[in-house]
Amino acid sequence: MRAIFVYRKAEPMKNKQNTPQSKPAESPHIIRRGRALILKRNQILLCNRLGTAFWYLPGGKAELKESCFQAVAREIEEETGLSCIGNAFVGMYEHNYLDRRRGMEVQEVNALYTLCVTSGLPEVVQSRELHLQFKWFSRKKLPESFFPAPLRRLLLEWFTNK
Repeated sequence: MRAIFVYRKAEPMKNKQNTPQSKPAESPHIIRRGRALILKRNQILLCNRLGTAFWYLPGGKAELKESCFQAVAREIEEETGLSCIGNAFVGMYEHNYLDRRRGMEVQEVNALYTLCVTSGLPEVVQSRELHLQFKWFSRKKLPESFFPAPLRRLLLEWFTNK
């Protein structure tokens, strides 16, 4: 199995005149997340926050003293009720963005794992959280609104070579 590594370089912070700042910006807020590749036949499970257009790999933020693997297994169970065991570490990817709600730059460091669901894979995965929905997508045709976009391209390439 080939690992996926993605790095998207952060753009330099700019001031109101849209020119690069002369002094370095504050350090970004760093979040560690575990993300899951949950596969069923030729499909992959994706997640969407209701009210947004983007689909992404399910998972969640690692708490203090929790590994990214522990976080993803915990989050999948909390959000869907599905019990999982780890199958393989796939790789890491980083994603930088501006959290407009909090007014701060965020750097996400995501560890990606394939997970085996031990409780059986339902045709429809019900969310236990009102703000989320889950849906199976073809591994060969991920939605255009998959986020982050560079990972979409690499996953499609990875699935083709598997």
